[in-house]
Amino acid sequence: MHGGDIYDKEIDYDFSVSLNPLGPPKELMHALSKAGINAANYPDISSTRLRERLSEIIKCDQKYITMTAGASEAFMSIVHALRPEKGLVVSPSFYGYEHALRANDADIIRICEDQLFEEGIPSGLKEYNADIIFIGNPNNPTGRMIEKDKLIEMIEAFEKAGSVTVIDECFLPLSDGDDESLTDIINKSITDKLIIVRSFTKTFAIPGLRLGYMLCSSEDMNSRLRSNLPEWNISVPAQVAGLAVLDEEDCREWIYRSKEYILKEREYLREGLKRLGFEVIKSKAPFLLFKGREGLKDELIKQGILIRDCSDFDGLMEGCYRTGIRKHEDNKAFLDILGKIAWQVK
Repeated sequence: MHGGDIYDKEIDYDFSVSLNPLGPPKELMHALSKAGINAANYPDISSTRLRERLSEIIKCDQKYITMTAGASEAFMSIVHALRPEKGLVVSPSFYGYEHALRANDADIIRICEDQLFEEGIPSGLKEYNADIIFIGNPNNPTGRMIEKDKLIEMIEAFEKAGSVTVIDECFLPLSDGDDESLTDIINKSITDKLIIVRSFTKTFAIPGLRLGYMLCSSEDMNSRLRSNLPEWNISVPAQVAGLAVLDEEDCREWIYRSKEYILKEREYLREGLKRLGFEVIKSKAPFLLFKGREGLKDELIKQGILIRDCSDFDGLMEGCYRTGIRKHEDNKAFLDILGKIAWQVK
């Protein structure tokens, strides 16, 4: 149900995940090499230094920040804390929302992405009777985004209907319109029924370390969220890694350069896929959804390339694939190999 399944395959190029193609900042590996010194010590149970530094970077009061072992732990914590009977998810969208809802035996309501992203606030919203609503912005795997003003209107409407809104911004820092974050809404305490989930995973290319965070301005909600997390949920290496990337003097500049690189290479891949005859969905995220023939993933695996088969996303079908954005030489190799085999797939 996820990308990155490389362990039983011989893969040279993993396009099934969507990480920063420039990799982790240079200071990260040096910092991690020293982290082993503290392996005999418990981690800081409150991740105090990490939250303080993160607060400075994202311009959000640290009392609103709860660190998590990746976004997946955040989604599970949210559902366990709120115990929703019904949860609304966009179709298609990241399976992690549904996974967390199912863990709590919640009923799942689906709403078509077009209805929410194009039409806005669903008609007859109260009829959904959803306790919680998950929205990826940008949405995975399509890469579509909702403009900030429109999204705020939705959140207000959901709140009036009695729903908590969870906005997944994990891909936002590397996407078009990174200033669309709702962080300032949290900081102004405009609503206590909004939870934002973000992750270091994509931005800093460290999925193996599991580091993310939740933002919420409700004191009661934050207390409930934190009580549904393990006491020491952030390991020493994860805390060290987080501080290393945030302490980079050019942290914001590095993210900006990364995003510019992604925009350029995303266009290169998009044009290349179109030339090969694939239908490519317009994306604002660091990945592309495209439509091809069934069996393409298996053919590419034989060539040492892994892409994400999206046929298991609700609302998508066989022949839908997602590719991440890698360095130019990797993207070129992908297109070259794809051009040789694409029309051989039956």
